[in-house]
Amino acid sequence: MLSAPLPESEAARLAELRRYEILDTPAEEGFDNLTKLASQICGTPIALVSLVDAHRQWFKARVGIDATETPRDVAFCAHTIHGNDLLVVPDATQDERFADNPLVAADPNIRFYAGMPLVTPTGHAVGTLCVIDRTPRQLTADQMNALRMLGQQVVSRLELKRRLLELEHSLVLREKYKRLMSEAQALSHVGSWEWDVESGAEIWSDEQFRIFGYEPRTITPTIETFREAVHPDDRAKVFKAVEEALEQNHPYEVSCRIVRPSKEIRDVLCRGTVMRDPEGRPRHAVGTVHDITEQQVYEQTLRDSIQRLDLATKSGGIGVWDYHVQENRIVWDRRMYELYDYTVENFPGAYEAWADRLHPDDRPSAEASLLAAIEGHGRFEMEFRLVLPDQSIRHIKASAVVIKDERDRAVRMTGINYDITARKETEAARLTAEATLREKEELTRAMIENVIDYSIVRLDPEGHIVSWNQGSQRLKGYAEDEIIGRHFSCLYTEEDQATGKPTALLRGATAHHHAEDEGWRVRKDGSRFWANVVLTSLFDQDGRLKGFTKVVRDRTERKAAEARLEQAARDLEARNRELAEANQSALAATRAKSEFLATMSHEIRTPMNAIVGMAELLQETALTPDQANYVGRFSRALAHSWS
Repeated sequence: MLSAPLPESEAARLAELRRYEILDTPAEEGFDNLTKLASQICGTPIALVSLVDAHRQWFKARVGIDATETPRDVAFCAHTIHGNDLLVVPDATQDERFADNPLVAADPNIRFYAGMPLVTPTGHAVGTLCVIDRTPRQLTADQMNALRMLGQQVVSRLELKRRLLELEHSLVLREKYKRLMSEAQALSHVGSWEWDVESGAEIWSDEQFRIFGYEPRTITPTIETFREAVHPDDRAKVFKAVEEALEQNHPYEVSCRIVRPSKEIRDVLCRGTVMRDPEGRPRHAVGTVHDITEQQVYEQTLRDSIQRLDLATKSGGIGVWDYHVQENRIVWDRRMYELYDYTVENFPGAYEAWADRLHPDDRPSAEASLLAAIEGHGRFEMEFRLVLPDQSIRHIKASAVVIKDERDRAVRMTGINYDITARKETEAARLTAEATLREKEELTRAMIENVIDYSIVRLDPEGHIVSWNQGSQRLKGYAEDEIIGRHFSCLYTEEDQATGKPTALLRGATAHHHAEDEGWRVRKDGSRFWANVVLTSLFDQDGRLKGFTKVVRDRTERKAAEARLEQAARDLEARNRELAEANQSALAATRAKSEFLATMSHEIRTPMNAIVGMAELLQETALTPDQANYVGRFSRALAHSWS
């Protein structure tokens, strides 16, 4: 089953339906006859005048069915009101919109349906005139035309009923107006008078005496009594108006001040008409004096209030509006035109002017809230978005009250709109910034919690541990629930605690925002490790200390490596000393060898020179060939050795 969507102008359509004041009224012969005629012409056992309300369809007239209403979500007529002409369903079991509808599957077992929308002169379909059969079928062209004409007759009866109601309301209002006028005249402080132009004598009503500060009929008034009562500064303009009326035969009206015998000054409005004899000469004048002192005060107060309201609305960017519900007419002030980007010339002046500017996502809820205020609790409070002609978005906050008549019928809504776009943008920016900050904080927290190579600890301003990551647990052996709340000095050796090293570290970080330290620390099992500690202080925006972040790195291996490196350096230095000593010994031996060779060369050269000379002498003597060969070889060997 497919339920019918809401029409785009649903709120205006429902408002139009309410204006007929027909829902839940007794049966009427005119509507009943039209329904019977539709059943007879179309040959169907069921015919209805159905009015589609917010959540139901209600039957003003019915033939062949006992129910007075059904839920709207199963109503065939809820589909019909989307069009302007007949909706015909030959066989509901073959139509995907209605095949599994409860009204098809069970009583009244609808198979055939034909509905004519009841379109009002304003273009809203408030219901249907429909005919229904329990077997599939079709209508002839004449039957469909007849159903159309009967639907128009139903609308005509609706319009007639509304006009009669309006006339009835007008008569009630007229009687009420007469009664109020009578009461107002009794309380309006209007005195009447009659003046004999020739004698100057006047006749005053009781209220006239009271206005001028006298008890009724305690004096005999004349034109001079009136003249003397008029404030000296106003006499000229008053009697100029009287003289012109006497000369030109027209009524006069002039406002002035009068001075009572008690010296109290009152503001009055004087009106008079001159009565003449057959020859046109003025004989009498009659008129009224209206005490407008309170009215003047009220009007001035009203002007001051309007001025203050105007200043307030201008300074606050507030627009004031008035929606006449029954007339579907909206009255806006200047600021409202600016908020909704209308001009006086292109402003439709109806409900749609507001609805058409609503953001599509906000329109259903805004219209529903407006309708709820009109039909129920009488107040409208909402924030919504507008889409202006340039596609820019404007955020509006609206507040209004519903004014109802003596029949509890909504007649007007009066309210204000003001632009909250800047506030919304600021809130959005703030929320975005907060979300980003939370995301960063969560990311940072997750990173810190999952870092296992570093101990990252948060301390409060006194040095107590408030957070403990996995790296801290791995490095120091304490689980989170064992260490949270303890002072961080418990992680130091007894020697460091005794010398106050933890306290000094806190003071240094507080004073300089940062402090660093290295030394032996103690694990839970009592073992020690060499730690590098960086302590950073955290301050809020007002400069108050919030706590500390403590980052600890295990430098035991590095410390051992440094020790090994220092030992290797010492060993290398000793080896270098040994090599230097060996080098000095080698240099001394080389020098001794050189000196020995020089000495031996000198000692050997002297006898060898004699042998060489003897060999040369032997070569000059007669020698046998063998002897000459031996001497030659000997000489060459000596020469080679000393070369």
